[in-house]
Amino acid sequence: MGFVNFSIKSDLNANERLALKSITRRLSWRGLKMIDLENWEVHGPHSEMNYQVWVGAVEFIKNRNKFYIAICPKKIYKIDGPSDWWKNEEVI
Repeated sequence: MGFVNFSIKSDLNANERLALKSITRRLSWRGLKMIDLENWEVHGPHSEMNYQVWVGAVEFIKNRNKFYIAICPKKIYKIDGPSDWWKNEEVI
C-alpha cells in the first residue's frame, strides 16, 4: 500500500499521471469528481494481486454527496472508508 498526492501534478511520475487521467475519466462517466486529492491510496500489484486498486474520496457532481470508492480494473465500488477497500459490495 502507498499514498499518492494528486494535488501537485508536477511531482507525479509517469504512472501516477496516467492513473490520474484514467481515474478522472472513469469518474466523469459516472458523474463523480475526486475530492481530497492529497490522500489517495494505491494497493498492489503484488504476488497475491496482479492489479492496482485506487482508494479515495469522491462526490457526485449533481447533489454533492461525498463518499469513498475503490477503483478496480473493471469496476468502481462504493465503500464505507479507506480501510474497507477490499469489501467489494456496491458497484457504482
